[in-house]
Amino acid sequence: MFLAGLPNELLLILAKHLGPFDLNNLIRAGKGLRDILTPLLYNYAVQDCDGMSALCWASRHGHEPLVRFLLDKGFEVNTAALDSEARDSTTTALICAAERGHQGVVRFLLSKGAHDVSGALIVAVYRGNMAVCRILLENGANADCWGQATNDTSSKPALHWAVRRPYPNETMIELLLENGADIDIMDGSGITPLDVAWSMHLNYIVKLLLENGAKNSVYINLGDIHNGHSLWQIF
Repeated sequence: MFLAGLPNELLLILAKHLGPFDLNNLIRAGKGLRDILTPLLYNYAVQDCDGMSALCWASRHGHEPLVRFLLDKGFEVNTAALDSEARDSTTTALICAAERGHQGVVRFLLSKGAHDVSGALIVAVYRGNMAVCRILLENGANADCWGQATNDTSSKPALHWAVRRPYPNETMIELLLENGADIDIMDGSGITPLDVAWSMHLNYIVKLLLENGAKNSVYINLGDIHNGHSLWQIF
């Protein structure tokens, strides 16, 4: 490649006008170019991207090698950063990785001391990322933790988000219950998961919660069930 014959000073001037994608392609063209230009690519790696910190961006997009590089360069694993996808909100690398279901990144961040397991569990539950939920619960997340699943919602317990999420499934709810979640936990309005399922006409979730011992409800007369009436007579 003719560029290899250019003086290093001129190569650096030209490379500074390239974006990270083109710069990476140029570096891969030859070892001589790699030695000279790789430091420039590292400079791109540590810069904020799309309005959020480099570490959060890398975690959200599942770029584990870049996450490792940034932490090696001294980035703090638990630093809160602005979230480019939620106005006036902050996030962490662990939450970003959990939200998108990047299991490898989640495990690595936890191994480096990431501790916002509750916030990460809330978004993982709401997004339906079952494998990530298991990892977080295995690493100390409380199945009864509270948090915001989206920026425009109030804080609620994890089990509420499991019922409220789009297309809720029994497996997620059962996972939280198996890990000690209170089946009758109330949110800030005094509503239980059973009430949420009832109000959303999720009969199969109502059935699951009742079969697992749900006892409190604002909307359902549980006395009818406990007095021997069929569950389906209440629908």
